[in-house]
Parts: sequence; C-alpha cells; structure tokens
Amino acid sequence: MKFRWFAYHRGRRDEDIQELLLIEEFLDIEADMCGDFAPPEVPSDKKSSRRPVHTVQEESQDKKFKKSCPVCEEEHFATECKKFKEASIDKKWDIIKKAKICFKCLRFKHLRSNCKAPVCRKCRRWHHTILHSDKPEVQKSSNKEGASEEKVASVHNNKDENRAYLKIVPVQLYGPKGQVRVLALLDEGSTVTLLDASVAEKIGAVGSRDALTIETVGGKVIRKDSTQKINLKIKGVHRRDKKTITVRTIDDLKLSEQRVNRSTVKNCLHLKAIERQLLYDAERPKLLIGQDNWGLIVTRRLKKGKPTEPVASLTHLGWVLHGCETGSNAEVNFTHYGRATSECEDIEEVVREHFQLESLGIQNRLPSNDSDRRALETLEKTTKRLPSGQFEAGLLWKKEGETLPNNYNQAFRRLVNIEKKLDREEDVKEYYEKQIQTLIENGYAEKAPVTTTKGKTFYLPHFAVIHPVKRKPRIVFDAAAKYEGRSLNDALLAGPDLLQSLFGVLLRFREGPVAVMADIQDMFLRVKVKEEDRDCLRFLWRGSRRTGKPEEYRMSSIIFGAASSPATAIYVMNKNAEDFKITHPEAVKAIRRNHYMDDYLQSFSSTAEAKKISREVKEIHSKASFHLKGWASNDSRVLSEVEDTTKEDSLQLTKEEKTLGLRWLVKEDSLAFNIGLRNTPKELLEDRRAPTKREVTSAVMSTFDPMGFAAPVLIQGKKLIQVIWRTKIGWDEAINDEQREA
Repeated sequence: MKFRWFAYHRGRRDEDIQELLLIEEFLDIEADMCGDFAPPEVPSDKKSSRRPVHTVQEESQDKKFKKSCPVCEEEHFATECKKFKEASIDKKWDIIKKAKICFKCLRFKHLRSNCKAPVCRKCRRWHHTILHSDKPEVQKSSNKEGASEEKVASVHNNKDENRAYLKIVPVQLYGPKGQVRVLALLDEGSTVTLLDASVAEKIGAVGSRDALTIETVGGKVIRKDSTQKINLKIKGVHRRDKKTITVRTIDDLKLSEQRVNRSTVKNCLHLKAIERQLLYDAERPKLLIGQDNWGLIVTRRLKKGKPTEPVASLTHLGWVLHGCETGSNAEVNFTHYGRATSECEDIEEVVREHFQLESLGIQNRLPSNDSDRRALETLEKTTKRLPSGQFEAGLLWKKEGETLPNNYNQAFRRLVNIEKKLDREEDVKEYYEKQIQTLIENGYAEKAPVTTTKGKTFYLPHFAVIHPVKRKPRIVFDAAAKYEGRSLNDALLAGPDLLQSLFGVLLRFREGPVAVMADIQDMFLRVKVKEEDRDCLRFLWRGSRRTGKPEEYRMSSIIFGAASSPATAIYVMNKNAEDFKITHPEAVKAIRRNHYMDDYLQSFSSTAEAKKISREVKEIHSKASFHLKGWASNDSRVLSEVEDTTKEDSLQLTKEEKTLGLRWLVKEDSLAFNIGLRNTPKELLEDRRAPTKREVTSAVMSTFDPMGFAAPVLIQGKKLIQVIWRTKIGWDEAINDEQREA
C-alpha cells in the first residue's frame, strides 16, 4: 500500500490540495477496491459482544432475530403466514411498516444495503414479490418524521420519490470588499458563467458594462441591456487553492433551491468517506459556472454506487453530488443557458408575440434597472437648452470611453448598393435626393470635418423605407449595421421607457366630447446632438454622381433608428414642458399625459377648454422648436383658434385621420380599423379558392385593435388560427373545407 500511495501522491503533486484530503481520497479508493472483492456481510443470529453505539441502525442490526410473525405472532416468518398471504396488498404494506421490518426479505430489521434477498421478480424494485401490486401506484409516504428510517433502510415510498440532483457545490468568492459563501451550479450546458448581481455588489466586484443575450432550451431569448463583466477569486469550501475567473452579472439569477442533507447520503455506501463534503443547507445558487470556466467543472474522478443512487464527482471545487435518486429511470429536465449570436425571429415567434396584445394596458411596467438609471443620469448631465431654444443632448453610451471601429469601407459599399437601387426607381431617387438636401439645408446634417475622433468615428449606412401607398421614401440611418461584430446600437443604451401607455392615451382621447389631434413634425431631428458625439453619426453621399470619392457628412441631430433616440426625444419634450409648469400647468399636464411619442391626442369637456389648452400646448412646443402640424378636431371652432392653421386644416372635419394605428372618422367622431387586404389576391377576395395558412394569419394579424373594440370578431379569426396551427400544415398549404367555412 505504501508504494501505491507514493504513485498516487506523485500523480497529484501538481494540484494545490491539502495533504489530509489527499490521504482521505487515497484511502477511499483503496477501500472501494477492497469492498469490490470482500465477502458480503450477512445478518448474524449471534448477539454481538460489542455495545451498540452511534446510530439506531447499528443497534438494530446487532440485535438477535428469531422467527416471529408480525400478524399472528407465531414462530414463522410473514411469508409463511396464511393470514398474511390472504391480506390485501395495502394491508400487507401496513403490517410490514408497523413491524418495521425489511420490505425486501420480510424477516429482519436491517439496512437495505445489507439485505441479500432478491428484488421483486415482477417489477425489479426493492421489495418482496408478495408486496407487488399491478395497480397504478398512488401511494402515501411512510416517512413520518423519520420513524421508519430508524431501522428500515428500504421504505415503501422510495420508488415514488424520483429526485434529480444538479451539480451544486458550496464555494467561497473573494472581492475587493470581502468574501462570501454561496452555492454554485456547475452547468455543462451553459457557455457563460453568471453571478447574481447582489453577490457582486456585496464583495465589491465591478467591471465593464455590456449587453448580454441568453437563450434558454425552449428557444426563448432573454436580453439584458447592462451586465457587468467582472473578475473575482473562487475556491471550494473544502479546498484551499483559489482561482481567478471571469463572470457576467445578472439581476436575480433565479436558480432552483436544492439541499443535500445527511439522510440523502447515509445509505449510499460509496459516499460514506466523503459524506461531510457533500452536505449543504437549502438555498438558491447565486453562481452558475459554464464552459467558459471548464477547468472548474470538469469531472476528475467519479464515485458511483447502484443505478438507483446518486453519484459524486470530484471537481476542482471539491466533491459534488448529482444524478437521480430513484427506484426507476425517471426523465429529468435540465435548463441550458447560452449566449445567442443572433436574435432573428421566425414567423412562428411573430405569431406568438401577436397574441401577447391581449395583455396591453393590463401588465405593469417593469421597474427601472441600472442601465435605465445610467441613461437618465446621462440625459440630466448632457441635456441643455441652446440660445435658439432648441435642446442638445449627448448619446446614451453604455460605458465611459466607448469605442467603435472605423467602418468607412462598409458604408461605401452600402452607398454603392443604394445608388444602384435608386437608379432603377427614378421617382424614389428624386425624393431621396431632396430629403438628403433638406437635412443639410435645415441644419440637421453638416459637412464632417477632415479630422476624425479616434475610436468615435462611425459611418452610418442609409436606406429608404417606402410607404406602400404614398410611395414617398423615408430615409433611415442603419444604426444596427454591424462591422467587426459591433454596431452603433450595440454601444448605446435604449434608456428608460418614457412612453405613455398606448391604451391610456387612446382611452383619454375618447373621454370628452371635443377631440383634438396633431403631431410633431420631425420630432427627432429637432433635438441636437452634442459636438463630441457627432462623429459617430457620419454618413457618405455624392448626390447624382456615381464616380469619385463621396462627401462625408454627419448628423447634428438625433436620428431615427438609433436605440437611444426615442428616450432622448421624449425626455427633451417633457423637460421643455416642465419649464412652463408654473405659467401653464394644464398644458404641461396635457403634454406629459396625452402624447404618444410625436402624436398628440386629447379630448375636452368643452370647446373653450379645447381652444385654450391646444393653443398653450402649441406655444410650449414651439419654445423648443417642436412644430405641431396636421391639426384635426371634430369641432371647427378649435381649429380656427390654433395659430398658423391653414384653410386646409379646417377641412379635417370631412376627412379621416390615422390615430396611433387606427382610423379616426373625424365628422362622425368614431374609430375604425384598417384591414390589411391590400396585397390579398383577387381570386381570394372573390372566394374562388381557399386561403393558405399564411394568408389567414396575415389577415387576422393585420388588424390592430389595442382597445379591444373588435375582439368579438377578431377572436373568431384567432380561434381559426389555433385550429389551423394544430393541423401542422405548411405556410403555403390551403386550409381544408371545414376550416374555410368557419
């Protein structure tokens, strides 16, 4: 044995492990090998000369047994008793449990592991064949306060307790402000290591902030806009060597609670030597260790017993219990975490999200997180009113000193592509060139300086979004375009959700008899970007030329398409209004509560009130260079009161207006719906053929109904989608006649 110890010690000398623990592991291995070849222990009828010590089980095993029937108390075993054989299965179980004898041999009061009797011949479980029942097993637990566990190792309900243990180990974490003991889940199906943010805060560990996307087993994608990437030291509670690891923080990790107590492992002979290292109290793991720290979770040794017993793996953090504790092979589901590389949604996910519309106006907003607080702090520090009255604000960077790669070549390739497309569509080309020129003439864009800002120079590709009816293009700057894995939006915070509830705005719009509507013209472009952030908003343009180097421009205003623009625009609009809350309190309240982004909708109890508030709202907006246009009202006297309202505006009484996705019939003062049948084939509208799954889904989902007015009709279409969904037909397959009639 000495030479085997020398060989074992030499093979482990590179590991930083206490000598005593190393000896314990070596002796444990030797004991296992001896146990494999040692003769099995059988119950003895001779009374032990030693006094029973330590446990009830030892005392019970050493007592002398004699033939005694638990039913009739005659000198024979239960298996030989006529009354016992004639009793029902449930009655037999009650008798055995009351007598506290082994369920397997029905003779002795000993541990299950020491019983050499065969298992049930019918189900191969750990009980006598005479106790077998062919009925579905719905049995009550006999484990009352451990009463039957004192002397009986095999309990009645063991076959029903299918429990799986995850690989969880207690660890010690070290940071600048101290140390803390937590449970760590070793997740071999995860590609990233996650730490509960509260733990990082407790030990004072901080790091750079970045977005994190997590994909779970069901394909659900969870995006965390601001997580910290931190370094800390870790060691197993029963080890002494520390390792430095990199983790990502996440608010409220929400892992399942688990506990390993003495009763879990006391009957597992293969775990006796390491029992104390496996035990921990019930609590939720605060650390999930994935494959990015594989050296901590890989199994170096394995201790296994019977197929129905859990196993123990030796990792760098110590011994960890895992596997199933069950009388049968039970299916166990594990959670997988991974970093998603893409957030592309398939059409199935789009349909699922469509049905979430039912909760609109019901679900509460989530509380602000760290990224929202950082965004608000940036807005408070950088937003200021310029001499012209306009406001200026900084971009909402995720972290200080954010850098971006210079993507000039990518932007040039995209420019060439849009030029080719414009050359094929002359009408679109004309509008596109005029809009670029308008941006420059109005001061929304400016000629970029020759010198660039290192790490802050980024070129935005641009493209046209064309209205399907008006055919007028809208220029969009592609802030989501990635270059070397990074886009401008990747570096920006979205900011807090400052939008009013859509449901609330529409509901208030229908309250009073006099309704008014308008919208802010070019709302985003009215907010200036501070000078030092403008080089991140460069773009290329060469007008009608198709050769030569393009001119470089940069946006001096916030852009449509940037992640931070909505929050910034609403913040500026509200901040401007706050400056007038003493002189115009009702108008300020109207701006804050009755705007949904750039749309202003409000109803009043009287014409006089509508005139006054509408005029004041217009005046307040003009102080920040926000221009309200497209006024409409069901009362012509209100329109005549609003300054600069043209004659064309007064004709709005006879027109219909788009109101947050709905149609407002101004004269009748009623809301209507747009049914998206513009691209529906003529033969389908004339009912000359059956629609496909795609066409049915498109027709139902194209109706926007945030108030639920059309629910009695739309619910029939949604039910039809569910029926079609269950048939699992393809998207371009026609529905059957029964579904068509529905």
